[in-house]
Amino acid sequence: MPKFIISGPMDIPLQQTKRVVDVVGFRELIREEHEAFDKAGCYVFSTKSSRGSTPWYVDKHLVRISMHIAGKKHTDILNAILKRIERGRLQVWTITQHGRGPRSKVSIEEIKASLTQMALRKNPELLNLDPTEGSKWVIDGLQPGRKRMPEKVKTFLTTIARRQ
Repeated sequence: MPKFIISGPMDIPLQQTKRVVDVVGFRELIREEHEAFDKAGCYVFSTKSSRGSTPWYVDKHLVRISMHIAGKKHTDILNAILKRIERGRLQVWTITQHGRGPRSKVSIEEIKASLTQMALRKNPELLNLDPTEGSKWVIDGLQPGRKRMPEKVKTFLTTIARRQ
């Protein structure tokens, strides 16, 4: 069974003069946090403020997230999120396959569907809606029967799943 790990939250840098994404800074973040972005998997753009976290966009990439996430399309999505919120900061989470086994396209598709369902329950204004259905995978830290959930997993679930 493929195992996936959660990385994040990672703050997305903004320009100092305007409230828009700093593209150079964002690409530098991707280079610095290469382990979180250089694998196939899913990612979630969310906002964090004193009122909690809100997911805004869930997607996947089947080769390397870094190849997909640093382009103009995603910068435009992030700037659209910034226009919808009054305050807070942008964050990105990644869920990537752990280990050296073959990439599990089916599992990645199922994770994206499940994350989209959770995000939609928390934020009805989610920017991307796709069909969603069941699962045949496990995220490290969320296995049934596990006695303690790691702090990173708790923080992530709070970000994406708890309703405000």
